[in-house]
Amino acid sequence: MTETTRRTQEDRRTATRARVLDAAVACLLENGYAGFSIGEVQKRAEMARGTLLHHFPAKADLVSAAVGHLVTQRVAQAQQAATGDAAERLDAFVDAVWADLSSPELHALLELWGAARTDETLRAALAREQPHLLGSIQSGLEAVLADGRGDDPRVPLLVTFTVQLLTGLSITGVLGARDAELQRTLEAWKRALRVLLGDLDPHDLTSPSRKARP
Repeated sequence: MTETTRRTQEDRRTATRARVLDAAVACLLENGYAGFSIGEVQKRAEMARGTLLHHFPAKADLVSAAVGHLVTQRVAQAQQAATGDAAERLDAFVDAVWADLSSPELHALLELWGAARTDETLRAALAREQPHLLGSIQSGLEAVLADGRGDDPRVPLLVTFTVQLLTGLSITGVLGARDAELQRTLEAWKRALRVLLGDLDPHDLTSPSRKARP
């Protein structure tokens, strides 16, 4: 088998896998885990059942791979959204994380984690995927926040704080918090990040009218 043939086969395999995962993500978002099935994904992907099962023999494996596929796409979008100077990038960083964590995609993931509490097979599959997912999210968002800051040791912790805070804020929103309240918290966290990174004086946390340090 030539190198070109192997490469072509790998390209086809990658394309088929992506097609299945796109269909699986769409199925999860539209139908939820309760309405998710191999047959529905097969129909959406427009491929033979045997082909789909060759790539993903079990439903739980397909679900966990779809989660990884979705996370990879969303992190890439967050990286593309963060542009401009340091202050603009920081705002874009928070806005991009919030866009993800307040999206239907996040709610679908929460549904999966809830289902995994009583579904041992799903729980095992998600547990295998989770370290990779968390690592991808962390490293991808660190790249956004650290741009122009070198190897600032504060960045990894601030990324973690941002994800944890905004996850909780999103859950609060699901339960009925007003948009204005959520937005005030987001703006306050943007100022807090600038203070923690040394771009603003601590007094600016409660007095946002002060100018940023040069």
